[in-house]
Amino acid sequence: MVDIASEHAIFSFMDGSSGYNQIKMAPEDEKFTAFRTPIGIKAILDMQPPKSLTQLRSFQGRLAYLRRFISNLSGRCQPFAALCKKDARFHWDEKCQNAFESIKQSFLTPPVLAAPIPRKPFILYTAALDSSLGALLAQTNEEGKENALYYLSRRLLPTEANSPPIEKHCLALIFAAQK
Repeated sequence: MVDIASEHAIFSFMDGSSGYNQIKMAPEDEKFTAFRTPIGIKAILDMQPPKSLTQLRSFQGRLAYLRRFISNLSGRCQPFAALCKKDARFHWDEKCQNAFESIKQSFLTPPVLAAPIPRKPFILYTAALDSSLGALLAQTNEEGKENALYYLSRRLLPTEANSPPIEKHCLALIFAAQK
């Protein structure tokens, strides 16, 4: 929905947790916007780790809504994969806790994403890690500064994880182009 509306003159953003439309802001103030909660930056700091598979899936569902704002989200969520397997025992270990803290930290220092500028070329950065792929779509603004527009990431399948780095980068390019 956000991507489709990005080139239109009027833009309304649906609040993911409350489900109501936000009030349109002045275009000159858009660069100052970030994530906000009614109970403040404290809501994130006090967020407790999931204690069950149901809570983990709920947490991942909320992350899916915000995935374009978090760099390498799939890679950060990798430790949770074992907990989501069928018949797996839910055991929150140190790797899961570290991943959870990393995700919380990314919300405390969110990147500022810009809206695309029509008819300006895009810049695509790709990353190929051991177990995930990532991409960043960027664009140079009128002042010559690069602005992040969109983040993409996904976990690698076991067969893909064994590929050479150049093939992983090609896969990241294909993945980004398809999205």
